[in-house]
Formats: sequence, structure tokens, C-alpha cells
Amino acid sequence: KQFVLSTSHNGVLILSKSFTVDNHLTIKKGLNDNKINDIHIDSRNNLWLATSHGIYLVEASIPIAYYNESSNLYGMPLNSAIFENQLFVATSKGLFYKPLQRGFYSTRNTNSFFNYEALFSKRVISLHADLDNIYVGYSDGIAKVDYEGNLEIIQNNIGPVSHVIEVKNTNYILAVLQRGIALIDKSNNKWDLKNLFQLQNFKTITQILSDYKGNVWAKDASNQLFKININSSGGPIKLDYTLYSTPSIAINSD
Repeated sequence: KQFVLSTSHNGVLILSKSFTVDNHLTIKKGLNDNKINDIHIDSRNNLWLATSHGIYLVEASIPIAYYNESSNLYGMPLNSAIFENQLFVATSKGLFYKPLQRGFYSTRNTNSFFNYEALFSKRVISLHADLDNIYVGYSDGIAKVDYEGNLEIIQNNIGPVSHVIEVKNTNYILAVLQRGIALIDKSNNKWDLKNLFQLQNFKTITQILSDYKGNVWAKDASNQLFKININSSGGPIKLDYTLYSTPSIAINSD
């Protein structure tokens, strides 16, 4: 059970049954007027707001929240992921996160984002959530956040990273760069950049994933599907790849 209070100058307050504020809808949340003339809840629990500039519909079945700099979310959003009940947002100004709570018209007072100081003002491009970590590709390299929320810089000064994946059943991660694919190995609790590979037949890689067997699949801008094999049997580690499909076939990461 919740209570909805309209105000003449401060938007709408959504209160819990114990009269704590679950949500506060104002101009900062997307309204264009803080003066609410009337409110109505229909048979589907949708909330209708009448203002001097029009009528707003807040749908209970489609909970939408609006975030911007007033929520401490800075820059242009480029990617997002959910990990350990946290919403992570990659933007042109860093990596931001907030606790994820769901409820009827509710964000449970978790509207403000937090950021990782080590990546603040850096362009964060990609996010890849795995079971234990979320991997981050940014303008200079790769980082990861573990299940406790700790950030670790894996590699720096290797250039913009558009995709990062952990190769299943190995100690490797692969990072897609503008100039190829970087293979990074973790041994003795230390990350080591093993090699940078140029894949001549690829155009820009748009998607890369590792299946449960440890096979790596990549799709390029022409929708060509490649299987990438990591060859570590003696000598330097190499990447071999095989073309598996024509441009009419694409892959799905689900």
C-alpha cells in the first residue's frame, strides 16, 4: 500500500504505508512542471498527473525512472549492465552505479549514483557482467569490478576497449581494440598482457562471446561469424580463427 501526495510547487511524493518517501517526482525526474493541479489512480494502478503544461502518465506496470546530473550521473550514457543487484552505467565521464530496487512507483530512495574515482572523467565504453565480475572497457584499457564492488585496473595505456570477455575454463580475458584483439592472462594473481593479435579478415568486431566450453565466437560489421581458438601449446600464445558463416547469419549472446 502506498500514498500519493501532490503539491503546488514541489511535484508528487510517493509514500510507503509507514509514510516514508519512496519516490519524489519533480522536474528533475522528467516532469516539466512542479505544480500538480490534480492526481488520479486508475483501475490498473497507473498514476495520472495534471499540470499546467499537460497530463503525465506514470505507469505502474512499466516503472520508468529518469536520471541525470541531479542524480550524480554525469556524461553521455554509452552502456549499462546489472550486476550483484547494482545498476552500472558506462558514460563518457566514467563508471557509475546505484543499488537496484524495484517496487510500485518506487526507487526506495536510491536515486543517487556513485562513481569509481579511478575512472572518473574517463570515457567508459563497454560492460560485460559475468558470474563473479563485471569487466569494464574504457578509453585507456580494462578494469573489473568484483562481487564486493572493488575496482581493479587490469591493463592501462592500451587504447580504447570496445568489448571485454572472460574466456570460460581458462585464466584468459580477451579485449577488442581498434587495432586488434588483446589476450591477457592471470597467473600468480597478476594480469599479464600476452599478445596483441591482428585478425586480417575481420572488419570492426561488433560482438564477441565465450560459450560454456571455452569457445570464443566473434561477429564483425559484415555479420561474418568467426570461431577463435587460443593456441597455447608451446611457444608464444597464438589466436587461430575460422570463418563459420556468411553475412546472412548473426549470433545472439542470450
